[in-house]
Amino acid sequence: MEHHLKIGKAILNPNWPEAKWNVSGLFIHDELIQALLSNAISQFSCRFVESVHGSPLVKWNSGRIQQTTLNKENLASSFIQTLQAYKDLGVGICYTFSNTLIGKEALDDPSCNFMLDRLAEIHGESGGVILSSDILAEHIRNRYPQMKQISSIVKVTTEEGKGKPAYYKQLEGRYDKVVVHPDDNFNLELLRQLDPQKAEILVNESCLFNCPTRKQHYLLYSEFSKTLNPSHEKLRDFEENVCQSVPFYKQINCSEPRRRNCNLTVSELKQIYGMGFRNFKLQGRTDSRWILKYDLTRYALEPDHVGPLMFKSVWP
Repeated sequence: MEHHLKIGKAILNPNWPEAKWNVSGLFIHDELIQALLSNAISQFSCRFVESVHGSPLVKWNSGRIQQTTLNKENLASSFIQTLQAYKDLGVGICYTFSNTLIGKEALDDPSCNFMLDRLAEIHGESGGVILSSDILAEHIRNRYPQMKQISSIVKVTTEEGKGKPAYYKQLEGRYDKVVVHPDDNFNLELLRQLDPQKAEILVNESCLFNCPTRKQHYLLYSEFSKTLNPSHEKLRDFEENVCQSVPFYKQINCSEPRRRNCNLTVSELKQIYGMGFRNFKLQGRTDSRWILKYDLTRYALEPDHVGPLMFKSVWP
């Protein structure tokens, strides 16, 4: 998607001024993201976000669970207004339709297809979907062949493609973009074999490096979204008693050395950027507004003046 406004390089992070950011928080942190974008346009004539991603709690969603739901009251009002607001700001939309357990019986889901139709209607070819299921990918391609399709981290994880250049190559042939597994961001030999125009790098992944339960976690997310079980006891029990990363206090245990998570340092991101990669992703659907605002301003914007200024320009 082309930039609609001239990019003011002085306000962008000079370490990676041509980075294109796909930012989490759609349908959760819209007020915050839109306020930051509006301030950047009014103060600097600059749009520094390429697209935003997320989804309400519907059957095709996965990756992260959010409690925003679609119902008769908001189908025709706030939902459509949100899509239009991003359109007016020149920002694309990517739905996180990354449920890996989707079968043919779920393809007729009215809420998900309503979302798909409205995305095509309002955003046209600038709209996209982040996918894990080949069945769902075919369904969407049949209905909207021009809609951008992005391969999800959920897909590469559940299909155990991490560390396999041949696996990524076949995804590059089928998808417009391929989100690289966070562990593979540190595998420079593998990165050199990827198409930098197709790859999307997740910059601020807070899960632990080489997490032994990542696949299990994603499958539980997919199971929860597929059934829309309001109790989600299995998922809650997993995060409390099995997952080593969530909640975050598990990563800051003073009694033992802190294990490394997948947040990229400045030098690590500069190295990847120097290899020709330009598509970057920020997670944050389940983060607080403060955390998302911190990551967005520190990674995307000039860090000494503009980033702090923009951070303080929106409350909270």
